[in-house]
Amino acid sequence: MLGIALASESVVRWLEVRHRAIDCVEIDGRGFFSRPSPFLAWVGSQYRVVLRLPKLSIGSPGALDCSAVADAAAIGKCCSASITVHPFEARALGGIWLSQPVPAGRAFLTSGEVADKISILQSTLGANPLLEPTWGPLRLPHPADPGFLVDVCSAAGCRLMLDLSSLISARRSFGLDSCAFVEELPRELIGGIRIRGNSLESGQWRHLSGVDQFAWDLLDELIARSAPDVVLLDHRTPGGGFCRVEPELHRLRQAASALPRAVRRGPPRQLATEIVDRGGVEGLEAAAADAVSPPAVDIATPSIASDAALFVLDHEGVFYSALRRELTLFNTSATYVWCLLESGESPSSIAAAYAETFGVQADQALLQVGTILRHWFGRGYVSSPGPLPGEPTPLPTAVAWLLTNSLLRERFNRSSVETADLLDISPSDRDAFLVLDRHQLEAQAEAEAAACAEGAAQRRREVGMTMPDQPPLRPSARSHSQTSYYCLLTTTMAVRSASGLLLAELDAALGHLSTSAAPVDVDVEIRLTHSGWELHEGGCRLTESRRRAGIVPAIKQLLRERAVDRYPSWVSVHAGVVAFGDECVLLPAAAGSGKTTLTAALIAGGCTYFSDEIAVLEERALRVVPVPLSLTVKDGSVIPLHPLYPGLGTVTAHVREDYIRVRYLQPPIASLPDATASGNVRWIVFPKYSPGLETNLRPVDRPTALKRLLGESYLSPGALERARVESLVRWMRTIDCYELPFASLSLAAELVRGLAAHRERPEK
Repeated sequence: MLGIALASESVVRWLEVRHRAIDCVEIDGRGFFSRPSPFLAWVGSQYRVVLRLPKLSIGSPGALDCSAVADAAAIGKCCSASITVHPFEARALGGIWLSQPVPAGRAFLTSGEVADKISILQSTLGANPLLEPTWGPLRLPHPADPGFLVDVCSAAGCRLMLDLSSLISARRSFGLDSCAFVEELPRELIGGIRIRGNSLESGQWRHLSGVDQFAWDLLDELIARSAPDVVLLDHRTPGGGFCRVEPELHRLRQAASALPRAVRRGPPRQLATEIVDRGGVEGLEAAAADAVSPPAVDIATPSIASDAALFVLDHEGVFYSALRRELTLFNTSATYVWCLLESGESPSSIAAAYAETFGVQADQALLQVGTILRHWFGRGYVSSPGPLPGEPTPLPTAVAWLLTNSLLRERFNRSSVETADLLDISPSDRDAFLVLDRHQLEAQAEAEAAACAEGAAQRRREVGMTMPDQPPLRPSARSHSQTSYYCLLTTTMAVRSASGLLLAELDAALGHLSTSAAPVDVDVEIRLTHSGWELHEGGCRLTESRRRAGIVPAIKQLLRERAVDRYPSWVSVHAGVVAFGDECVLLPAAAGSGKTTLTAALIAGGCTYFSDEIAVLEERALRVVPVPLSLTVKDGSVIPLHPLYPGLGTVTAHVREDYIRVRYLQPPIASLPDATASGNVRWIVFPKYSPGLETNLRPVDRPTALKRLLGESYLSPGALERARVESLVRWMRTIDCYELPFASLSLAAELVRGLAAHRERPEK
């Protein structure tokens, strides 16, 4: 099969036009494709689907995450995936989820453990699995060598997906012996081949830009000596447009046409110039030098890092590290230990108090407190692990600490032996820990930091804080047009179009935000073209599409993002918001949980409408401000809301960028707040709709609620500071928190309204 990976917006647009040019499509089960959608169902109806599942992290120690497996099964069922690709990498290490994965191997799992995971996934997902070896800056001892991969595939009955560009990047950046790696793989094990471009960035090769000639040559050689089921083009050229997709796909088709040829011997001779694991020798020499005269191990009483602070919330704690811009929740026992440590108690006295408070034996208290202190030392929260015994630190946990704690890496660079003693590395892992290459660690840590930054930017876009940065595509000349003006928060947007009908459709969705001509903050123009439409801002083309039904959703999204981005706030929540007088209810939930439907029912009953999708909190007092865009009603909510909004079925349907049909319901005029209004958050309710649930309003403790709230929030890393974290905890102490599973919309709305009927301000 010949296919293409849906790796960018330009490829999705190309697919709309040339959807018959390929046999299959690869979907990466993250971001836009992390949940079932009509678009995924359409893809599955048109092609055979290859589903890549990096979120499962099958190279991580321990069992598979049940919720991640369930999500993967839902996506696979939606798109009728026939092949699944499982990157052999580790993201969940030592309780830390890494944005940039570590290539997995024998250091983390046995071949039998990997095979068991693949077998479980095959039976659950019902698709043919392909195991994808990965490479990265950090090369652990006992890697996923060809022999190990053969053992896994034999035990699990699967084949390999070989990413040529990843292999070439590892060769060029880190000296991987790619020639030996490929030659040692039995040709019958290669079930898939992926090719994408490589470019040099900051001294390292990345999977970007166009495919170079060397990669095409290697593809020709591999196809000549193997029989893959699928060959994929992963097109990631930045900057928009898809002019390069066609020639690259044509070249891929030429390579794939050679599949019936006789098998030849190996890859090109020029690959024999590979350098074998240069860092390993340096690591061994450094470890030997450390072993000659190891420094004394520092086991003094731990002192708290100067940038760290803990704020108590009910029976648990909210921990903040300014250096790492990190916000973490501590459970009750960890909060107790931290408070005693903060008051100057020694580790032994902390253990004695711990035993008495939690009713454990003295030896167990010593072990548990020692383990907690060692964990904090690894994360960089305290200066040393202290003298108490603790559970040995496994290698995956130690690697995660080294990648996320710069101070620990500095200590490791000075003496790997001392660091191993401080962390009490498991005896079976000690030799592998000592030969970790310090240069590779730094490179992987930099990659992790970059991935975290990109993840934060993506989260910022998802919650509605800003649009992704895009280079100007081309200037546009101002055409003769009509103009509509809309005001949201502190932003006025002018929307220009030569089509009066189009502006009328926009007014039907946003008319309640109309304003007279005023100083304009955002000036956009909709231009209809022979192939669809384009959206221009500030004289440059911002986006384009061929689906006319997507114009109004694009303008609505742009207005929300620009308005929220320009408003002085450091935290926003993906939530519906309604008000009872001056007191507000936050309804945080993921998409598809019923928060818009519940919000619509509440405002129909007399509540004041603030938002159905985003709660923006003021800078200081964390009061919520109105973002009263039209409610986004999906097809499944039209019938439940019909008794409250009889005309909803006749409202024009639009198609969002995720191919979901929506109707934009203007809120009743009586429900709109004053332009300068704000409200105090008095209740947080987490709604979850499902037809089989019992409708019930249940209390949730504040620490649990805060954790769930942060999962639906964006907190700007650059703005996160101690005073703001403290204000967030104080804010949570005044809020009553609930969860609301519901099948009956009317009963759910009645339960929420009942909160306001029994107001009782908690003590601060």
